[in-house]
Amino acid sequence: MKQQTIYPVETRLGQPAKPARGQRFATEDWARLKPGYRVRVQRANEAVTAGRVDVIAPDAFVFWVWLDGGRGRVALHEDDNVAVWLEEE
Repeated sequence: MKQQTIYPVETRLGQPAKPARGQRFATEDWARLKPGYRVRVQRANEAVTAGRVDVIAPDAFVFWVWLDGGRGRVALHEDDNVAVWLEEE
């Protein structure tokens, strides 16, 4: 039986610990992402793609995603024209 992860209701800052599925993140909210979260990303002039969060920088200005389909790992920086959503699993 797969163990279910239980998230606390609130963090110290009063924000939900796990964002709602389908929620779009502003760059200032990237700190709420966690390794392993499934996300959809859209970079400027590119199609929406999906993957799994790998690493978030301590300042949360950049994070890395392993893209589905063996398309590699990409870095997403707050200065990039990028949209990020938590994907429904």
